[in-house]
Amino acid sequence: MDNQSNIQHLITGTGRSGTTFLAHVLYNAGLDFGDSSPVSIGAVGDPIGGGMELATFAHLNTKLMYDMNHFPLKEVIESNSESMQEQWPQYMKDPRYLITWPIWEKIGIRPRHIFFCTRIPESTNQSINQTTNWNIENPSVLYMHFYKCLLYVLEKDISHTFVHYPRIAKDKEYAEKTLGAFIKDPWPIIQQTWDDSLHHFKSE
Repeated sequence: MDNQSNIQHLITGTGRSGTTFLAHVLYNAGLDFGDSSPVSIGAVGDPIGGGMELATFAHLNTKLMYDMNHFPLKEVIESNSESMQEQWPQYMKDPRYLITWPIWEKIGIRPRHIFFCTRIPESTNQSINQTTNWNIENPSVLYMHFYKCLLYVLEKDISHTFVHYPRIAKDKEYAEKTLGAFIKDPWPIIQQTWDDSLHHFKSE
């Protein structure tokens, strides 16, 4: 595929899996997140500790999710294709991409690199139940979306990085190995960014 993607680096995960923390770290390292900033973390409409989605990208993915459930694929692509051709910032974060990636792929847009944030499922489930209003009866459906997106990335040879949360904030060697290719000397920035009050399950 001749990838004309303007999506350079995309952070995704099941939600409540450390995506906001990773975005916050990379933002504090001076990387380009466009109009997104830590000011949005925990804002109205976001769960505790959640945020840093670029509003236009998040709203578009929300619309895609709705359209995918209500309209034929051809109509979804035709009605959204122009909006998807934005000049996006170098880094973006959105867990919704786990669901909407097939539409992005259909119009020929693949992220050049994807960060997959991962977390112990039990903690993810607790965080979903206690800090969100998502009303997900069976959170395991999120892991199926994760798996399908991962298979897509592997099949298309898309560059990717797995980020284990909260290990990324507690293990200096792991953090430097995982993020050293993207930011210089990541550990001080990680320590500066970490907020223990936003981490709900201390046993992790």
